[in-house]
Amino acid sequence: MNKEEIKNFLLNEKLAGIIRSSDQDVVKNQINTLTKDLKIIEISVINPAFEDLFIWARKNFPEHIIGIATLLDSNQAKRAFELRPDFLVSPISDIKILEFMKDKDILFMPGACTPTEIAFLINNYAEFPLIKIFPANSLIAFQGLKKIFNKSQFAVSSFPVQDIWGFKESGVALFTLGSYFTEDLSLSSERIKNIKSTLFQSSLCTSPILLR
Repeated sequence: MNKEEIKNFLLNEKLAGIIRSSDQDVVKNQINTLTKDLKIIEISVINPAFEDLFIWARKNFPEHIIGIATLLDSNQAKRAFELRPDFLVSPISDIKILEFMKDKDILFMPGACTPTEIAFLINNYAEFPLIKIFPANSLIAFQGLKKIFNKSQFAVSSFPVQDIWGFKESGVALFTLGSYFTEDLSLSSERIKNIKSTLFQSSLCTSPILLR
């Protein structure tokens, strides 16, 4: 798929799982578990062996959309890009990363937190159609941002799970969750299914599923 098709796939699925562990065996176990219920996985460069882990994941889960996340500098971006993932994500708006990625044929999501950062991306890097709000630790703050930037599409990470209905109703395009799914893998399937039910629940419904 090209990057426009990848973007549309992400927006249709609405939910991705982030794998952040620095332990290779733990990462493989988490991916094995989450891919049973999720079609989109992000492997964080927090793991020093992220390249090997991505190659392993791509070989074992060829039907899944697999991205590389937590890019903090241009060196990491270049190493990740060479692997040809489906998409790349950064929690920040580093100029060197932005300049490296702006003409690439892979979907890239830069990160932002403040109105200044978001406006900078919109005004200078319109080729990046999805902006990741990180951390999205306040529903009220996000609602304020969305009112200002109502034409932009946002992904959120590090948000209060109990507020997911409010984030959805406020116009979040993509939700990414890590430890909520991976901290107890015995609960991951149930939690993923509950989250999906909430995300695809009709806005006319007044009783969203309670998450635990």
